[in-house]
Amino acid sequence: MSTLPGMGAGVTLFEVEGRHYELDSDRPRARLVAVSPGFFRAFALSPLAGRAFGAADVIGGPPVAVVTATFAARHFPGASAVGSQVRQGNGRFPIPWRTIVGVVPDVWYQGNSDDGVSEVLLIPLFQSGMQQPFSVAVAGDGGDPLRFTDPVRRAVAELDPDQAVFEVRSLEKAIDDEGWFFYIFGALFAAFGAAALFLAAIGVYGVMAFSVTRRTQEIGVRMALGANGPDVLRLFVWQGGRQVGIGLAIGVALAIPLTRGLEFILFRVNTKDPAMFVLVVVLLAVTGLVATFIPARRAARVDPMVAMRHD
Repeated sequence: MSTLPGMGAGVTLFEVEGRHYELDSDRPRARLVAVSPGFFRAFALSPLAGRAFGAADVIGGPPVAVVTATFAARHFPGASAVGSQVRQGNGRFPIPWRTIVGVVPDVWYQGNSDDGVSEVLLIPLFQSGMQQPFSVAVAGDGGDPLRFTDPVRRAVAELDPDQAVFEVRSLEKAIDDEGWFFYIFGALFAAFGAAALFLAAIGVYGVMAFSVTRRTQEIGVRMALGANGPDVLRLFVWQGGRQVGIGLAIGVALAIPLTRGLEFILFRVNTKDPAMFVLVVVLLAVTGLVATFIPARRAARVDPMVAMRHD
């Protein structure tokens, strides 16, 4: 195959027979992947309609293609995609039409979630004409996947002794290596977020502590007139909590539109997940209230006589 599932796959323009496209920008796009017949067995992709590739789908045979379920639903809504014809490119080159012979479940490739291209167009490896290093996938039954390395090397050597086999790894390791960008930036953003939360907590505490100091005489007067410690505590917690609530409301209102800018570095993550917004709001609210409570408790313990003499 030209690329493994979970790895990066190129995008191609294509057209559906019988449909008119005024400009190249009007043509739909899909990820183009060349696979052998064994691809479908290795990844347990049973056709939802039609068939998968077979031994007859080689050079000289009728050009065929298999599409994913999302491809079929988007370009052939309410109808069967099997039997329809599609053609790669922009129509200015003599690329033959391909007959869609099957529809399979969706296969995910790097980029599906961040560039708007979720459809996949699969073509037979032996009809692709691609001249590039290819990937070989071996499906095992558990255990160490690298135990197949030597048998695969021997099988390739029997076909072509000069053919090199390199970068042997499990599919999980290959996907992890391909997604290093997401892991690094995810860790960086987590660290920055923790630092921002810490600084915000210090800031809230500092503001509230300063407010308590400035209002020491007021606290003394209130307590001299009958207010007790819990009354003072509730007063400061209420005022601090209100400020925290206003800040959270403004933050959420700004965060919703700004999450669009984070989608390109998030790996298959819904940036508008309601549960995540609730979790962040609760975490920030608790942090803010704790930072408010500590100076408020100190204010509630002020001696009225000392407070009234405070300059």
